[in-house]
Amino acid sequence: MSGRHLARRAAAPRLRALAAVLAVALVAGLGLVTGSTEGTSAAFTASVRNTGDRLQTATYFRCPDAWAPQRDGAVFQWPLDEKAIAQLVRDTFSDTAGAPLSGHTGDTGGTWLRHNSSGSTEVVFTGAGRVRKSGSTSFVLYRSEPASSSPNYTVSADVFVRSTVAADAVGLVGRLNTGSATSTTGTYYTARYEQADKRWALWSVVDGGQTLLGTSPATLADGSTTRFSLDLVGSTIRVLVGGAQVIAVTDTSITETGRAGLAVGTPGGSAYATSDTTGLQLDAFVVQPTQRATDVSGHGATGAYVGSQGTLARPPLPSCPRDPGAAYDPDGSTSYVTYPTKQSDPQTFSMETWFRTTRPQGVVIGFGDSATGTSTQADRLLYVSAEGRLIYGQRPRNVQTIRTTTSVTDGAWHHVAVTYTPKGGMTMYLDGRRVAYDATVQSAMNYDGYWRVGAGTIPSGWPVTPDSPYFVGGLRYAAVYSVVLTEEQVRQHWEAGR
Repeated sequence: MSGRHLARRAAAPRLRALAAVLAVALVAGLGLVTGSTEGTSAAFTASVRNTGDRLQTATYFRCPDAWAPQRDGAVFQWPLDEKAIAQLVRDTFSDTAGAPLSGHTGDTGGTWLRHNSSGSTEVVFTGAGRVRKSGSTSFVLYRSEPASSSPNYTVSADVFVRSTVAADAVGLVGRLNTGSATSTTGTYYTARYEQADKRWALWSVVDGGQTLLGTSPATLADGSTTRFSLDLVGSTIRVLVGGAQVIAVTDTSITETGRAGLAVGTPGGSAYATSDTTGLQLDAFVVQPTQRATDVSGHGATGAYVGSQGTLARPPLPSCPRDPGAAYDPDGSTSYVTYPTKQSDPQTFSMETWFRTTRPQGVVIGFGDSATGTSTQADRLLYVSAEGRLIYGQRPRNVQTIRTTTSVTDGAWHHVAVTYTPKGGMTMYLDGRRVAYDATVQSAMNYDGYWRVGAGTIPSGWPVTPDSPYFVGGLRYAAVYSVVLTEEQVRQHWEAGR
């Protein structure tokens, strides 16, 4: 991300002249060129003598280069410029009422194949453009082609309750092993709503053996529609309802990519029948590959995009002029980036990011005891308050905060940094200037947890809390460090982005 000349006295013509002289110097062996040549974002310092025999030095930065001196102390450094990954499968289930799902092709990809061949149960289309169980046996499973290129993806659908049928169940399937296509069970993960037990349930099925991994009680009312998801990222397997995590486990029993799909009924359960006017129905099926936030610190601290990835495109007002990269634009209701590696009670740290917003809501960077969903314990929170100001706080016992004096919801790009150490307290910088500090805070809350960017849990009792913990706007170059950035380093990071 290219920034302006840090020696502000040099005018644009001088810069062009310097570049020309530098080019000659490189060829003729004149002058001196020092600095990094790593990748395409190299910073360099050029020292040349002009015709007046005056020594001029110009340093050019892009934002990643300003990070370079802090990489040893970085927890992560995320440019947040990944392109959005297209949905692999999308199906709104538009077809002839009563037609079977087998052989149907969805709106985007997604040719459906029946996985298990036993029994008379079929999945058919309703007259309202959904799918439901047909027949009176207990269970049927379908897979969707093509496969994801990675075992990390999210399978989502709407469940509509036409009316209550006691033994009914509908589910989403992931990492389905297609090698067991004649089996009634096979190997896969499934997240389903089970009407008999009034619960969401997460199961692993390995060669027909079923293991209940987790449950969450829920009663779905007749006539209601609920969005739910099966999220698979490495060994973290989750169930989300309405975008919120309700079940999360670590499980390594199924690691291959497999296929996504859906299921109706319960393996080995009671036989039952539904119709267009009874039972549970599915709609709006989506398979979305999981995007990762690349870490450039050299520590392999890859982040995971959670929820809708948002629009990752070059913003009209980039944080750094001439920056060809994209920016992360979360949707303000489900989206954020999480670092899923647990951190041991950080008590000395720094955080920074470029951001822009017009909405007074959302955690910019925060810490909590859950990598996703709602945290039971949360502090070390930087958020946009309901008044549009930035507030940073910790909770050693009572909540202690510092804040900006002006609103930041002007739609312009800003650089914010917060540092904390027990000896120096809390300090906030906005656009290269120290704007707030409190040297009396000698501790943060004691617990191990996870860093997130773009959302978090704001506990009750915190000041001027916004209506939503989800940030709306643009985010670029987010980083957390296990060391304290100096005021000069923060200023340089801001200058590098101007």
